[in-house]
Amino acid sequence: MVDSLKYEIMNNVAYVSIDLIPYSPLNNELYKELAFVMMEIDRDDDVNVAVISIENDKIFDSEEKIRRIINFNENRSINHSQISNYTYRVIKKMTKPVLGAINGLAIGGVFELALSCDLLICSDRAKFAFPEVNLAILPSGGGTQRLQQIVGQSKAKELLYFGTMIDAQKAMEINLVNSVVPYEQLIQITKEWAEKLAKKTIHGGKY
Repeated sequence: MVDSLKYEIMNNVAYVSIDLIPYSPLNNELYKELAFVMMEIDRDDDVNVAVISIENDKIFDSEEKIRRIINFNENRSINHSQISNYTYRVIKKMTKPVLGAINGLAIGGVFELALSCDLLICSDRAKFAFPEVNLAILPSGGGTQRLQQIVGQSKAKELLYFGTMIDAQKAMEINLVNSVVPYEQLIQITKEWAEKLAKKTIHGGKY
């Protein structure tokens, strides 16, 4: 397993943690490992809910750094898009609810991963953006469609066309996330949500 991805099972909840400190891209190896782990979780009868928590802490403002973050490379962009998109589809098709917890910066691939979750909690430090438009490209993992489904076509186009970065409160206002909590309470509140949800999970699938 890649060092930045860890998971454990407690009280019928599978906790998958992705550590991107210092901020680094979601590379192909991590995507493949995440897809494998999520499929294992979905097959585990002792798990009713999955939690994906993403930890990062840095903001970048230059195109050169953003290019590295979104892992865009012309020589491997097609392969990377295929692998990342496959992982997002694995998460979306899971029969068990997936709760996402975001602490810090969610841009590019991390934002697309967050959009694959059924429910989202973020800390008051979280920020969200698809900055790809500044590099004359578009999100390639299905994030454009999922964003429209969640926040509506008009708001989605605004975020995609301008590459606007929004904070946690704005994300809450446009229904991108389900809850915004203080940074120091994110882990505890996510755990409470997950354990409560695990007791209410309907066998046979989710909505």
